[in-house]
Amino acid sequence: MTNRHSGPIVAQHNNLKVILCSECGFRHLDPIPDTSLYEKGIYHSQIKPSMESDYAEDHDWWNAIYSDWLWLVDKYAPSKTLLDVGAGTGEFVRFARGARWLAYGIEADRRMAERYNLFCGSYRDFHNTEDSIQIRAQVYGIGVISAHWLMEHLADPVDFLSWAHDVLTKNGILLFTIPNDFSEIQYKAMLTIGKPYYWLHETHINYWNSFSVRDWLPKYGFNLIHSKTYGSWQPERNLLLGRNYLEDHTLGRQLHRDRMARELKMTHADRRRHMLANGLMGVGRDLTFVAVKK
Repeated sequence: MTNRHSGPIVAQHNNLKVILCSECGFRHLDPIPDTSLYEKGIYHSQIKPSMESDYAEDHDWWNAIYSDWLWLVDKYAPSKTLLDVGAGTGEFVRFARGARWLAYGIEADRRMAERYNLFCGSYRDFHNTEDSIQIRAQVYGIGVISAHWLMEHLADPVDFLSWAHDVLTKNGILLFTIPNDFSEIQYKAMLTIGKPYYWLHETHINYWNSFSVRDWLPKYGFNLIHSKTYGSWQPERNLLLGRNYLEDHTLGRQLHRDRMARELKMTHADRRRHMLANGLMGVGRDLTFVAVKK
């Protein structure tokens, strides 16, 4: 992105304003906020302070999700070499290694990176580090770049796509997850709880949904495999039933435990069929996409 953003205002919440940017081709905050809170550790220490403990409690459920992610790309990846960008606690990296992938992770938060033995820095830092050069000398390119809940936080997601395109080997895969925002069920929930555009947050700069991603991504060197779009549960259904978890973390965690229990009772095959059906319809709080480098 540059500083020449313009477009109609499509949403406002408190002091946040979202435009449909004519330059970028998708919705994003205007102005673009400072993103240094990630490398400074502010995001994990102040905005998501319970992230590590929540991950530990949800371990079995996350492993099921990680298994699904690898299943999504297994038949398409030109090599079993994976780089996870915005790796957080590194759980997905360790799971992929256990599944016999050559997996690496990069994390902007130095404390998190050092604690979980990840490369520290931005994706651009990794591109030019000695570690990156050694990795590429040892393996046949990076077959998969994964970026889960990353692109909504970036000041310039187009730059990230350009970098990913350069780093991936021929026919490489971009596996990414985004929040599914400005969806039909969100609008219904917004009216139910009387809180306009409640999903806007200062750390979420960019906003896509199933339809806008399908229009936007191919412009930057990637073709989506539409049959492999994976849609999660819609927690907004709870809002429609009067269970306002947005302002009650305890309720939110309990509803999440209920969701995990339901999904873990499913067989792998049933869960994947269900999530892929969601993806084809463009529904789910989060959407995971598989895209092939052109």
